[in-house]
Amino acid sequence: MEQFDRADRVLVLTSEAFDFPAKRLPQNVRYVGPQLGEPIWAKPWRSPWPEDHPDPLVVVGFSTTPRNQAPVLRKMIEALGGLRMRGLVTVGPSLDPAAFEAPANVVVRRSVAHAQVFPEASAVLTHAGHGTVIRALRSGIPLACVPMGRDQGDDAARMVARGAGLHLSREAPVAEIREVIQSVVEQPRFREGARRLSRALAADISEQRGMRELEGLVAVSKTAAARKGDRMTEATDTAPPVYKLASSAPTNYACPISFRSFRSGYTRESARVSRKRRALEHQAHAKGVPKGRGRRRRGRRTAERAGKQTCRLDLHDIHRAIGV
Repeated sequence: MEQFDRADRVLVLTSEAFDFPAKRLPQNVRYVGPQLGEPIWAKPWRSPWPEDHPDPLVVVGFSTTPRNQAPVLRKMIEALGGLRMRGLVTVGPSLDPAAFEAPANVVVRRSVAHAQVFPEASAVLTHAGHGTVIRALRSGIPLACVPMGRDQGDDAARMVARGAGLHLSREAPVAEIREVIQSVVEQPRFREGARRLSRALAADISEQRGMRELEGLVAVSKTAAARKGDRMTEATDTAPPVYKLASSAPTNYACPISFRSFRSGYTRESARVSRKRRALEHQAHAKGVPKGRGRRRRGRRTAERAGKQTCRLDLHDIHRAIGV
């Protein structure tokens, strides 16, 4: 967790209204709302039913990665087949839609753009991945969640706590799945809970907090660099600001957030080491140690063939060459 303490900002890509309340947040943590871009492989939605079809539409969407979800999807299809509802089941890129037999009121697709189909849906059955849950809630749709692993149980717990749907076990029988689907579709309290969260998500997205945070940090960094009379990338004592992105599952880091971070900049420590490496390489080259290319082991093999003593230097080589 030390890397998050050292970051200038930790940007949490979900809504504070969706997360459990924290007693205390670290000073560098900011909720900036979800990012709802569609994956490039999502296909356009073309409904096989008439626009005025009276039966409610239930969308089933599970993980895009293999999580042994095929048995659960088959139970979902069977449950929908016994209801007076329409079902759209998306199996994702890891499964073949042709491997699933479906009744007349259910269609199976590999993928469908959520932004197109969710406004038409009455409920969403999902593994409770953060992206699917937030997209459904953004459209004000209640959910039935069947967590398959990772942070999905935590997302389902948040959704249930906000009154936006129900939780299901992956071991639930078809009869129980059918009962839960009916409850989520027919009971107004779940749609009301989803709509409350939809309004909060809409406010977060419209404010573009993430962009404002990044622009603010860049402005501060440029100002600090200008005062030193140096450009930011060449500053001796100032490294570029660090941005960490996080999702929404719980942790013990002073607030209920899962810090699944993505590298988006150099830490101050890595920047310091990079500057030291360049300085030491310069000194070593000045003492006659030639510069090489490629990895160290590969460079040694090349050197043996060429009869030269050259390789890509690591810090140990440099220290030994200049007597540090």
